[in-house]
Amino acid sequence: MLTLGQITDGETILRWVVDGSPDSARGFEDVIRCDAEGPPAAERTARALLVLPDVAGLGWVRERARDAAGVVVCGGLVAVEPGFPLPVLTPVAPGTSEDVSERLLRVLTESMREQLRDAGQYADLTARSLVDGSGPGRLLSWVARRHDARVTVHDGFDEEAWPEEVRGAEGVQQLRPLVRGLASAPVRLTTRGGHVQVWPVGAEAPFRLLMASRARPWSAQTQVTMGQVAMVVAGLLREESITTREVRLKTAVEAARTSAFQFLVVGDVYTAQRTIGPLAPGLLGAEAIQIAIAETAPGEARTTLAAEVETALGEARAMPVLCPVEDGQVIVLWDASQGLVQSVLEPVAQGAQGRAVGVSGRGSLERTPMLYETAAASVPAARRMPTSVAVHDGRPALEKLLDPSARAWARQLLAPVEVELPDALERKQFFTVCRTAIMIGATGTANLLGRHRQTIASRLDDLTRLVGLDRTWLADRMTLDLALRLADLDAPAPGTVPAAGMTDALDQEAARVWGQTVLADLPPRLLNALVAWARSGLNIQHAARELDISRNTLSEWLREASGYVKLPLSKDRPGKQHEAVWALHVTGRVPLSSTDWWT
Repeated sequence: MLTLGQITDGETILRWVVDGSPDSARGFEDVIRCDAEGPPAAERTARALLVLPDVAGLGWVRERARDAAGVVVCGGLVAVEPGFPLPVLTPVAPGTSEDVSERLLRVLTESMREQLRDAGQYADLTARSLVDGSGPGRLLSWVARRHDARVTVHDGFDEEAWPEEVRGAEGVQQLRPLVRGLASAPVRLTTRGGHVQVWPVGAEAPFRLLMASRARPWSAQTQVTMGQVAMVVAGLLREESITTREVRLKTAVEAARTSAFQFLVVGDVYTAQRTIGPLAPGLLGAEAIQIAIAETAPGEARTTLAAEVETALGEARAMPVLCPVEDGQVIVLWDASQGLVQSVLEPVAQGAQGRAVGVSGRGSLERTPMLYETAAASVPAARRMPTSVAVHDGRPALEKLLDPSARAWARQLLAPVEVELPDALERKQFFTVCRTAIMIGATGTANLLGRHRQTIASRLDDLTRLVGLDRTWLADRMTLDLALRLADLDAPAPGTVPAAGMTDALDQEAARVWGQTVLADLPPRLLNALVAWARSGLNIQHAARELDISRNTLSEWLREASGYVKLPLSKDRPGKQHEAVWALHVTGRVPLSSTDWWT
């Protein structure tokens, strides 16, 4: 959320129609472009900034938009009558209502991203403080570094211990009513060479005081941030409100678990251990783990499933994580030395009709990305099982079956990356991000790794530029996918002759046997549907037309086929779609040179 004070600060985007507006603290969470009659009928205007064209009047506001944050008039400004219920602003730079709306949305989006990043830090630091009872010290140190400030908490009545710049500030007497709960917060003071904000923290008077001081003025954004910090500190110091502390702890723990899982996905086991160690004792020191993915029944709230998973795990060395990619899934990391995780989660899977649990095999923490992929691939198969649980069948990955010439080809293709990124660790992380993006898409990867989607897309653009491919082509995406999988394996012996390309790399008996295994259980109806879908470049509409069925019917057939081939064939799992095409190709059903899908 942004405040009107922030968006008018410095008058770079908007300015007040009436100077000295008292509404600078009003916040907005959305931007709605309106016509001359106001916003669309079904649009919610609560906490929204309404942008009007230059021909707009304001007569509709009283009846339809009194709950909005404010009105932006782009031109042809009408008079603002006395007692008008909303703040009225105008753009600094001229433009249409569409231009101004886009500018405001960009600023709002960037602000929300920054707030989310800060929220992640707050959650992690708060979780640690709550778990070990160390108080708000670590959080305050981080805030001080973040805002180049001195941030401390003091007893309200011990004025001699207050910072010198506070004791000598003009208006310091305002703090005494604050301590007694007789004044509202915050109190803002200006000292010689500094600016101070003071907030009361605690359950009841006499309050302790959170004091934040720095040389430059506090912007509207940082004032809001410090208000949030004050609330977090108050929660950390409050002992009598057990319910509030438990809710905050739960939220912080969930954030810390997600962060730890994201670190594991990119191969940073050390940081993951530091992030979650106190909350999952023993788990991240396990020699082998399993990963399970529990999926909600249709229409079921994930919170219900997550609560049942937590109960089933009990005191076991395990960590449930709310999946950052799929809103309906809960991921479980399980110390495999305790037995099989599927035996623990089977009652959960059967607790509601339509749930499914996919389970990986065993592997080290360093293999978390692979274990996650195999667990996700098992979820469609679980929907067909009487127990609603499916364990990965141990089917070897295609890339592991290919001979050294395929690995030599992959390294040859990716060689320009080694020149561009000579540092091995940096190159490994780059490949991890790119491979994950090809496996689950840029948006899914952004959610999984906690990064912005454009950052992920930029990494893929860098990779395709370096190797001379175009990621908008299905063939090139599949080529990159196979090459990145092969690059994870041991290097071939020196002098190994590289395969001539992806088709040549796949032209092996072991690959054909793998493909036959993948497709073995498919009924003819579903096999024909897969072939048509692959030949049409994974375009459901074109394939449905070829099969003379509706798009919805083909989508349902592909969902059904997912359970047979043990591969999720949805758009958000492009890597598994590639595996299905490879299986069709190596068994002679789809030639990769076929131009109807290649381009």
